[in-house]
Amino acid sequence: MKNRRIAIAGLLLVASLGLTACTTAGTPTTPATTAPPTLSPTETLSAAAAKLKGQSYDVAVTQQGDATGKASVDSANNSASLQLSGTVEGATLSLSAIQIGTNFWVKVDLGALNSTVGLDATKWMLTDQSKITSKDAKPFDLAGSDALDIAGLLTSTSNVTRTDATHLSGTVDLTKSTGVSAPDNDDLTKAAALAKATPFTATVDDQGRLVDLKITPDAANSVLAQTFAFSNFGSPTKITAPAPGDVVPAPDFVYQLLNND
Repeated sequence: MKNRRIAIAGLLLVASLGLTACTTAGTPTTPATTAPPTLSPTETLSAAAAKLKGQSYDVAVTQQGDATGKASVDSANNSASLQLSGTVEGATLSLSAIQIGTNFWVKVDLGALNSTVGLDATKWMLTDQSKITSKDAKPFDLAGSDALDIAGLLTSTSNVTRTDATHLSGTVDLTKSTGVSAPDNDDLTKAAALAKATPFTATVDDQGRLVDLKITPDAANSVLAQTFAFSNFGSPTKITAPAPGDVVPAPDFVYQLLNND
């Protein structure tokens, strides 16, 4: 199973218009109010993705149809974690990752292949980041404006419509997506032209934050499928470093896996 990528960036500033008042000599007037500007569906989506910038949250994730997991981002403490598992040819494989500051640990379980490649699935592996050469090696990007770069994933959307006050739908050109959540080139090649107009749905809450995003290609292109369900804004699951006794150095195979060599 490839290291799947998850991240968020982008910024839209929304200005609100307030109250104005005028008076004439000795004659009070009723203050006139101006309604706040109404965002278009596309602007609503962009603003919702932008609100993830600098946020802390939990998120449930599915990718490529059958890989499921959860992640936590604690921006205040420059940390993130991920647990993701899926099935390949009947074997259940899993990847877990923790980053706290500049330390990055991974735990990998490849089932029957563990002994072949020298992995201990019970141990966390502390990586030497000088050996991580791929820009998409990590499943999140703490150096970016948001760890999952949902705005980068949604760089090029079209036909965005509002179903109601909180639900949006449209298509996204995944060939133009950027960041750690963008599909890799192999998946885009398999999908060919269909990757240029992949359907999605999105839900925002009463504060305009993105709480649900579903990239929903047809069954033939399920490698492009992704969902994100955000929760616990401001109070994510606590992220802690593995106990020293549970940590071993990462073998060369792990760097090959992370770098997709």
